[in-house]
Amino acid sequence: MAEPTPYRPTDSLRLLCVSSSEPSWIGITIQLNYKQVSEPHYRWSSTPHEALTILRREIFDAILIVKDVNSENDSLEVVNILQLLEAMRTSGHDEPVVVVINQLGDEEWAEMCQRGCDIILSERNWNTPALVPSLLRSVKRNELQRSNQRIEAANRKLSVREKTETQTIFTHLQQIIHDRELLQRETHSSEFPEEVKDLYGHLLRTFCMMGEGTLTAELSQLTKILTTANATTAEVLKMHVEQTQELVAKLGSRGSRHVLVRSDLLIIELLVHLGDEFYSYTRS
Repeated sequence: MAEPTPYRPTDSLRLLCVSSSEPSWIGITIQLNYKQVSEPHYRWSSTPHEALTILRREIFDAILIVKDVNSENDSLEVVNILQLLEAMRTSGHDEPVVVVINQLGDEEWAEMCQRGCDIILSERNWNTPALVPSLLRSVKRNELQRSNQRIEAANRKLSVREKTETQTIFTHLQQIIHDRELLQRETHSSEFPEEVKDLYGHLLRTFCMMGEGTLTAELSQLTKILTTANATTAEVLKMHVEQTQELVAKLGSRGSRHVLVRSDLLIIELLVHLGDEFYSYTRS
């Protein structure tokens, strides 16, 4: 169902008004003009059934339901209002609703609240001074709820996309490692000691938390350890992927993009250190 344009001061406001008798629009129009709603558009319905028919064809910013206690022919009872609210919500209408009524029992009040409407207890019907403030507050709250729903939906899509992208990157890295092991005829490469893995995991977490900067001194020390252990680039990359996957699993998909970007920088710098160390060794 299409959503109405968000309300802003000076905008027009489309209102569906449900009451047994058509009200005089002067009072509510004056109040709305005072609140900078200069062009309100009213649609009146005398029965809940007619209101539902109108809602199937038109979009409104809010719905006002008023029990006119001053009318001798008022047929709008609480049970009719509850049935209208139930039918609206079941049909997917989430427009804000304000109900003006002279009296209401606790159970009936609770039922109306469960159906997401604001209630005004007043004998003054359309002329109650609480009508317009309650109406505009309901419209604004409804806009915020819709905005939050859109943000949550966007965040869910982003989370799913980041999770998929992260898994794709890890799969690609694992394929690179596998191919290197086949080329080197090392299908069962040696494992690093747990102390080395823990050290790299600590450096990785620190580097990701830093946000910026480098760990040149720490990486130089790690390079000497890896060189002494005759570690291959495939083994170093395998350790990197394992530690990065572990960190992403702990942080969740929300932080995966940041971790991947920072981890890429870390492994590039480490491989540069290893390359420099190997170059120095070959020249000596």
